[in-house]
Amino acid sequence: MRGLSARLAADEARLTYGNVAGGRPVGLRLDRLEVALPSRGRLRGLARGVLLDEPFQARLEGSDLDSLARDGQLRFELQADASGARASLAGALRGLGASVASDAELSLRFSLAAARAGTVGRWLGLSPEATVPLDLRGRIEARPDRAHLSDLALRLGELRVTGEAGREGPAGIAPRIQARLAVESIDVDALARLLPPRPPRIPNAGGFEAALRLPILPRGVPLADVVFDL
Repeated sequence: MRGLSARLAADEARLTYGNVAGGRPVGLRLDRLEVALPSRGRLRGLARGVLLDEPFQARLEGSDLDSLARDGQLRFELQADASGARASLAGALRGLGASVASDAELSLRFSLAAARAGTVGRWLGLSPEATVPLDLRGRIEARPDRAHLSDLALRLGELRVTGEAGREGPAGIAPRIQARLAVESIDVDALARLLPPRPPRIPNAGGFEAALRLPILPRGVPLADVVFDL
């Protein structure tokens, strides 16, 4: 592996993700992207661009080639900053050398914090005028046939939510999700003020579908098959 290296660079790239059936592609502009995995160094990357009209910059660090080949796993840390908000992901992708795709496993911790929730309102569907602090964090363990979210903690103004969720099911079949949430504090009126005005209802637009919809996600998360334990 000592003579092998890789590098990816792009400038002024306009991309979309979520180009799937029933999805709503999300636009992403990359003013600068550079990712390098040198033969004698760790994976490093940087990106600067605009996601849903919100400027951001991000930094990536990860395993070196020797440990990747030896252990079959990629450890990584990603940190992104946008208008006073900071997001971070840290974890590992295991089973990269496995002959069976079902052996792949993702483990990561995530967090998103903002002094003013409105700074990431375009990403999360909150009002840009929201001035309350936001703090979201948790841990995810995922394989192709199951996933588990644990240590979930959300603070949004006076709202306090903790809990966990999990899903199981083979690929291609809608999974059943079980969620256990504890709402420690909530002010319904204050929470309503954090949301942007509802768009006008379109007559004859079809039936109502219960789903969690975030602008940053190309598809809503269906709630019809979620079993809640509050």
